Amino acid sequence: MNEERYKNISIGINETKNVLHENIHQSLQEQEKLEDLTERSENLGRFAKMFKKRSKKFKCMFVKKNYKHLAAMTMFVVGIVTLIILFAL
Repeated sequence: MNEERYKNISIGINETKNVLHENIHQSLQEQEKLEDLTERSENLGRFAKMFKKRSKKFKCMFVKKNYKHLAAMTMFVVGIVTLIILFAL
């Protein structure tokens, strides 16, 4: 009777050990996944900052370009109006 009881306890301990090993293995895999996600999110944050910085430069470049075009168009219109006034007199 004692041997059978010892055998049952031993089987229970082995099953518990196996479950614990499996849980530890799964925990380590989850930790690796979390580390990978953390690294990816940090990279994404860096890319977002770079994108924001470059987009501001790009926007400024186009605003300056638009002002130059606006100034050129204004000068052209003023020149045409001046010519019209001069020839009208």
